[in-house]
Amino acid sequence: MDTKQLIESLIKDLYENKPLSDVFLKLQVVVYLLKNEQLTEWFNDENNGYDNGKTLPQYRILPVLFYAQVEQDRGFNGSLMYNNYNLPIDLIEDKEIQNIMSKFEYRDSISNITDLISNKEEGTISMAVPATTTTISLFSRRLQSNCYIHRIWREIPKNAVQNIISQIKSKLLQFLLEINENLNLNISFTEMENKEKIEKAFSQNITNHIYGNNNNVATGKNVEQNINHSFIDYEKLKEYGVEEQHIAELKIIEKEPDKSTLREKMLSWFSKVSAAVAARGLYDNIPAIMECVKNLAN
Repeated sequence: MDTKQLIESLIKDLYENKPLSDVFLKLQVVVYLLKNEQLTEWFNDENNGYDNGKTLPQYRILPVLFYAQVEQDRGFNGSLMYNNYNLPIDLIEDKEIQNIMSKFEYRDSISNITDLISNKEEGTISMAVPATTTTISLFSRRLQSNCYIHRIWREIPKNAVQNIISQIKSKLLQFLLEINENLNLNISFTEMENKEKIEKAFSQNITNHIYGNNNNVATGKNVEQNINHSFIDYEKLKEYGVEEQHIAELKIIEKEPDKSTLREKMLSWFSKVSAAVAARGLYDNIPAIMECVKNLAN
């Protein structure tokens, strides 16, 4: 099967709504043949899952709802237990923490996502949340004083997870249709004519639609990066338990010139650092870390 037949076979598979995990097995060959770095990186991230420090495409940032097992003290009448109590995100007073906790970064590989969807009949996917002192206190401040949280979990709509698959299929189909129509398959894919067409097709059909139009592509001497005065007390972050490698990452993020990209990278950084700090038992430091960095994204 030559390259054109392989691409057309993939188009047919997507049009017939074949499982994306099957499509990716065949797509791997096309990605190798096209020799495009951006396409290769995107394919590897989707196929293997995204590393914790990596910025996610927008379609992988999902809405979540929080639920809890809440006990209400009713005095001499004993107590009443609510086993599926919705915790509105606006119970959290800090708007920045609200924004972070209202979203879930889905980093799993395509095959894991496909398996999860196929094995899940309910309309939501539940994930436990460690009921730490900090987490409970974030939600408890606006609960009635006689209510106590025992257990917290978050629920993600199943259709939001399915939308990851739909988005990838749709944009991948557009990309393949365009290169099938416009590439000169008789010359090498590293030749400038084809190389530019592949880059343009990837940018228009995958990068812009999936990551948004805030990607900064810049080369040569015309690039000037604005380095702002630091908003962050790095010494404080060290006191709160943020490790040196995460400090170094944040110093790089702080120099990002595009505001929307900066905010996305900072929120991803905070999510990763919170997990690392919590793993060492420093739960109560998380709000203080958030306070240190929140001005960076304003």
